[in-house]
Amino acid sequence: MKAWSACWATLWLLALGGLATRADVVSVTNFKDLPVLTNGPGKGCYALFQGKLFDVQVTTNLDLLVYPVENGKRLEPPIEIYNSFTTLGSGLKFIGAVKPDPPSLNPQKLVFRVVTDQGAQLVQTWKFSDGLLSASHLFKDYTGTVPSMHVVVKFPPTPTLKPDASAAERSAATTGCALRWRAGRSDAAMKIITVPYDHRVLLQDYCDWMEHKGPWGSRKITLKRTTSKGLLSLAGSVYGYEGVIMLFITRFDPLKRGELQGFDLKVE
Repeated sequence: MKAWSACWATLWLLALGGLATRADVVSVTNFKDLPVLTNGPGKGCYALFQGKLFDVQVTTNLDLLVYPVENGKRLEPPIEIYNSFTTLGSGLKFIGAVKPDPPSLNPQKLVFRVVTDQGAQLVQTWKFSDGLLSASHLFKDYTGTVPSMHVVVKFPPTPTLKPDASAAERSAATTGCALRWRAGRSDAAMKIITVPYDHRVLLQDYCDWMEHKGPWGSRKITLKRTTSKGLLSLAGSVYGYEGVIMLFITRFDPLKRGELQGFDLKVE
């Protein structure tokens, strides 16, 4: 059975996107075959975008590290964006990624194509401009239930705080830092809420956008859905200074094939 499944998966891979050989596909759990930049500021990365407002480093795992920039200097630690190449609720399994374009410095667009064991293909597109990183997702060639996947956006903890900081120290270190978001189960129910970094934030589903005025100097960072379909959620119950994890989950309508879902990350 396992041998037949592997054969079936191979046939699907060879049928997708004009693929000629299995060598055009790398495992989604092992991206070591991806090419990298061999010199310059992006050495060892798949891609690097540099701007006045942020730098974006694309790793060989197809993850992204976003560094806000102020006065020409990177502000660390970065915002981390992880691709979770798993399907949700459909029973499908991502098995390979079509090799992307050659590594690049200051790309305007990157396209990742990942395929499942039953032939569905996820096309994920990233567009870069100074201060704006845009992601869009499209599923192709699926039958039955539309696959779903999620992207993790991890905002770092306040780097100047020690683990044993007192409440007064936390308050002083996060003065002016706050989370602000618009959320609700419907457009009519949407509300805007603002919470300081030293106050606990409860789980928030159905976010339209979330704005961070955090430990990035004067920079403000906003994560926003680009359509009303994708689900943007704050995971867990945390204080802003502990770091915040956001999830973007695709939710496609099976009757609307060709639909794009995504989000923007804006630094200003």
